[in-house]
This record gives sequence, C-alpha cells and structure tokens, in this order.
Amino acid sequence: MTILPITFLRLGVAAIWLAGVSLHGQSAEEQSAHLAVRLQARTVGAADTRVELRIRVAPGWHIGDREPGDTGLPTRITWILPEGWRVTKETWPTPATQTDRNGTARTHSGEVTVISEISRSQKRSGKIEATVKVGVCRDVCIPEAVRLSAVVR
Repeated sequence: MTILPITFLRLGVAAIWLAGVSLHGQSAEEQSAHLAVRLQARTVGAADTRVELRIRVAPGWHIGDREPGDTGLPTRITWILPEGWRVTKETWPTPATQTDRNGTARTHSGEVTVISEISRSQKRSGKIEATVKVGVCRDVCIPEAVRLSAVVR
C-alpha cells in the first residue's frame, strides 16, 4: 500500500490555516499550538485497511471523549470514503472521568489513539479522508478541526 501526499486543515477560534504535508512512508504528522495529529494506515489482508489516528495533546491540556459527559466538547471523527468502503469498527481508549460541581467529564490527555478498521469492497485503491473535530481544553475549551486525507493503494 502506498499513501500519497496528505492535506491538513486546522480551523481555530481566530484564524484559518491551510498547509500541505508530505507523507514519509505510511504516516503523516502536523502540529498546532496544543495538538499533534498523526494518521497511519496499513493494509490488513486483501480487502481491509487499519487506520490509526493519533492525537497528542500538549501537557496541561485535554480533549473531550466522543461521549464527553456533562461538560466539555465531544471529539468527532467523520470519514469520507470511496464508494463501497465502510468503517466496520472504531476502537477508542478508555477516558479519564472527573466529577465536580458542574457534573461529570470524560476526557483524554497525553496521546490518544483511535483505531478504525475500513473494509474495502470492490475498489482496492482510493482516497480516504478523516475530519477530526475536538475541543482542546484547559481553563476554557478551544474548538479545532483537522482534516487528513490520503490515497490508499
């Protein structure tokens, strides 16, 4: 499998920033002030692809879980895949749970790895795209969005 150039899009609170990122082998990484995001894909068997999406959160900061609880912003991953391809399984790490006067929050800090299994039906190569929306939080939450895309062969 070969992965060609990747595009990273970060939508911040005050600015929009667009930059091209080149892949080295089968992975790519881009950094912002509070996050480093890495996409790594590999073929598993004849018709499946395993994609690891790694989000490294800066020390002292955290992101919300996909089910963040009473406070915080959820982390969402949206896939755009070629016709006939589909995400068959998505595995998330167990979040940390904190309860205070505002309710319960489920968060991740440090490195967060979400593993997605993608079934590639008839078409064996194509472009995959993941849009990741997060709230990066310390005292306040800052919404950010990252778009990663690659050609899988």
